[in-house]
Amino acid sequence: MPLKLYKRPSGLYHIRGTFKGIRVDQSAGTRSRDIAEDERLAIESRISKESIHGRAAVVGFGEAAIDYMEETGQRRFLAPLITYFKDTPIAKIGREDIERAARQLYPKVAPATRRRQAITPARAVISHARGTRPQPRPKEVTRTRWLTVEEADALILHAGRLAPLLTFFLNTGVRTSQALAVDWSDVDLDACRAWVGPAKMDTHGHWAHFGRRTRAALAALPHREGAVFLTPKGKPYRLPKGESGGNPIKRGFNQAKAKAGMGDDVTPHILRHTWATWAYAVNPDPYRIGEHGGWATGEMPRRYVKLAPPGYGRKVIEAGWELFGLEQPENESPQYLPSSSQTSRNVP
Repeated sequence: MPLKLYKRPSGLYHIRGTFKGIRVDQSAGTRSRDIAEDERLAIESRISKESIHGRAAVVGFGEAAIDYMEETGQRRFLAPLITYFKDTPIAKIGREDIERAARQLYPKVAPATRRRQAITPARAVISHARGTRPQPRPKEVTRTRWLTVEEADALILHAGRLAPLLTFFLNTGVRTSQALAVDWSDVDLDACRAWVGPAKMDTHGHWAHFGRRTRAALAALPHREGAVFLTPKGKPYRLPKGESGGNPIKRGFNQAKAKAGMGDDVTPHILRHTWATWAYAVNPDPYRIGEHGGWATGEMPRRYVKLAPPGYGRKVIEAGWELFGLEQPENESPQYLPSSSQTSRNVP
């Protein structure tokens, strides 16, 4: 049956009744019967569309966000999104609309921050309105793998054109995006150092120090202008955009590790774990490791450092890896220990 209008003693019209199984009992918010009738018809139209296409086809983002907050108790980061989307129907909001909103709301932040403060909460509201639940994020896999000096040598031996880059990784502990962005104007071969910019929220720009082994690898490169590390075609690498942009050296790296007899647990990022583990074995000073690794906080190295066998720092030095620059003495006094959940041993 259609909904009905009732006039209250105050003169305001009220809409009441059951339409397509949906009970309605609300004020029309007006003393004009014509306006109240338009509101009644609009409610019936909305209920009809919702019964055919689902609630997401008619509900606006603002209303959906309020429902989401009331049911889940989650309110963080939603206010700017509600202001941006207002009553835009959920059905008309797609991936590109969410990403555009994220860029406009947070134009100067890192991609990870933009995802956390805009993209993720917007998707959560939309999924809630559609009656679907986003898949739970997989638990973070704790990496316990690191390379021994013998494995590192084998990887470099089979790396071909990537050998100087992998040597730079292992000697400095920088991320892939940081290394590929290094320009020759950022490099001081005499002082054995290169300036690398920040990569993520847990890193900052810093001087990456290296030793004679890396200096020889860089000095052997045939060019001295532009990007230090080039593709097999002699072009600068196209840097990935965001965290899901992929790793531009993945193919060459996988070929090298396969030839060296290594498995899927060895990735380019494992080289950063390797550097941290070697650095701790050489000198377990949290401040020095944090500064040379470019970490923004002293706690971050705990996620990367693994416990190598006793005396392994000497083995690292004897293999020619001067991790803190030239003439760095070994110091194995136990001043800094990673948490027990982050430790492992690779016995060479």
